[in-house]
Amino acid sequence: MRRSFSTASLILVLTLSSMMLGGFLSASASSHLSNNSEHGTPSSAYLAATVDAAKASFSLRPTIRQDGSLPFPKPSQTSASPASQSPLTLSTTGPSNVSIATSFAGLNQVQSCNCVPPDGALAAGPNYVVEMINLEGAIMSKTGTTVRFMSLSSFFATGSFFISDPKVLYDVPSQRWFASIIAVKSPNDFSLSNVTIAVSLTSDPTGFWNIYRINTAGSLPDQPIIGISSDKFVVSANMFQSGFLGAEYWVLSKAELVSGASRIDLASFGPNSRSRTILSSL
Repeated sequence: MRRSFSTASLILVLTLSSMMLGGFLSASASSHLSNNSEHGTPSSAYLAATVDAAKASFSLRPTIRQDGSLPFPKPSQTSASPASQSPLTLSTTGPSNVSIATSFAGLNQVQSCNCVPPDGALAAGPNYVVEMINLEGAIMSKTGTTVRFMSLSSFFATGSFFISDPKVLYDVPSQRWFASIIAVKSPNDFSLSNVTIAVSLTSDPTGFWNIYRINTAGSLPDQPIIGISSDKFVVSANMFQSGFLGAEYWVLSKAELVSGASRIDLASFGPNSRSRTILSSL
């Protein structure tokens, strides 16, 4: 449930072509998404709450701490020794139209829950940057002014549930913010669990958001990844019970989410024990 981030994040605001900000489905997922009526298990997600980001205040002394001792099961992984690994070229140098407009310090893990390493997510819209780390979120201007700190348990309306693995995206075509987090009854009890989704009512992340839940009772939906296409919103997670079950993903109607429908049609796929979390947005 954790990834490698430094103790303090650095926000870089880049100037990009607007087309680069749109969501694109990977080929591995899109082959299954062309016709939901013929693939997957039909289900629904329901509107659970509407929250005001302005009222999701954050205490700098959270009572829940997540660290390496929490007993979340993980798939076994093996890696080759350094001597057996071949050199890998990650990139080449060439012309670029991307430039750094400004940079500023973001949230740090001590502000959230001192999780090591922290789980962080970041998205930029026309006027704001939204960052989420484990239990805390922040909305900032593009010049680095903090507009609002948020308790993610209040923001996602998860109550006393254990939460982790936040994600956030801004979708240019719909001019909406999309965010997600996992919520389980406790680190040792997955009998009540879900992936909670938040969708902003406007392009302003400081206002109201609708909250939806995808029920995953009995399983831990570890490290969910979210992605957006022209008409679909996709969530993918690694599913665990006593061990690894496989990757599962859910395809939801983007139009219904954006319109604030009380019931969202979705199709679920998996879990597939032969795969890990499907990257649904590139």
